[in-house]
Amino acid sequence: MEKTKTQTVIWSWYPNDELDVSEQIGFDLFPNCVIKKEYYDSSKANENDFNVIIVNYFFSKTDTRPQEDLSWADLVIHYTTEILIGPWEYYEQTVVKHFNNKNFVSLCNGISQMDDYPSDRVYVDSQTFFTRIAHYCRPMQITKSSTSSKDKLFDALLGKDDGRRPKVFEMLKENDLLDKSFVNLYNSDRVDDVETIYRSPDLNHYEDKRLIGIRHRSAKFLEKLENGKSMSHSIPELIYANSWYSLVAETSSGDHFITNSGTTFITEKITKCLLAGRIFVLFGDKGILTKLKEYGYKTFDAIVDESYDLEPNNDVRFSMAFEQVKKLANMHDHNEIYNKMYETLLHNQELLLDHKRRLKGIRDFLSPHMW
Repeated sequence: MEKTKTQTVIWSWYPNDELDVSEQIGFDLFPNCVIKKEYYDSSKANENDFNVIIVNYFFSKTDTRPQEDLSWADLVIHYTTEILIGPWEYYEQTVVKHFNNKNFVSLCNGISQMDDYPSDRVYVDSQTFFTRIAHYCRPMQITKSSTSSKDKLFDALLGKDDGRRPKVFEMLKENDLLDKSFVNLYNSDRVDDVETIYRSPDLNHYEDKRLIGIRHRSAKFLEKLENGKSMSHSIPELIYANSWYSLVAETSSGDHFITNSGTTFITEKITKCLLAGRIFVLFGDKGILTKLKEYGYKTFDAIVDESYDLEPNNDVRFSMAFEQVKKLANMHDHNEIYNKMYETLLHNQELLLDHKRRLKGIRDFLSPHMW
């Protein structure tokens, strides 16, 4: 006779933004479950429990992660703050090979080359970076204004060279907009190998001294940040306060060793703008603005042509997007533009701060898999 399970135990040793936030706001992400924030080990587990292990890991095409025997678990939740790379058969084999357990479900923030995934086993809309930025960053006040002026038109904090971001830099240069923008571009984000390709000469006057550069991984540096997190968790308030619009170079498929990924992976680069009430032009993969709208956010098609979002060719899409940058640069009254977009910006900020809406989607997905 099969033994009856006594309780569901969640083994959550890895970092997990959603679980951390749910606990802090009093949202029960795993109803009627016991949560153990310690390393999963069969010797610690009770076989009469329904044991669930959450493993936070991104499987890339060049993965070398050691294999584990998690066959003793009743369920493995493969959680990643990034994306899943398909096709499904390949991904399924990868997970089973690494965890020795066929009973798994996945939580992620997008998929690539995986049109045939089973929707009851893969949740693609965790929106981790929405939750992360809304939780760790301070919202900037969104108000109507008719008198403010700013020193720059744009911020283009491009970060590391991913093969496509230099194109944004070159277009700024070709259109004489470098002096009217806050710009940085690096060849790497490694702490010991940072080479500046371009950095606006006056950026230091506006950039928070705790956020200068991209050397953000050492414990010593993190101690200087207000929220104790990395630079990616922090809003550059002085830069935003002294520029009108953001040029967002979203994480590209090349960052994940994928060609033509087709994913709509949304990171802190966009969510910072949503929290800060920024109008932005997007330089990223096809369909990201469409995905934002599916989540309930509003974009800026009332002032710019956002048809670039559906252009499949990367170069053409970037050129179309930059035409909107030029359009914004030629606007005479930027205060008027922001007043026109006031309700949109306020809606986006309020939606981003609604943690329970996102967390409910994850809970509803996982519930049928729990004992």
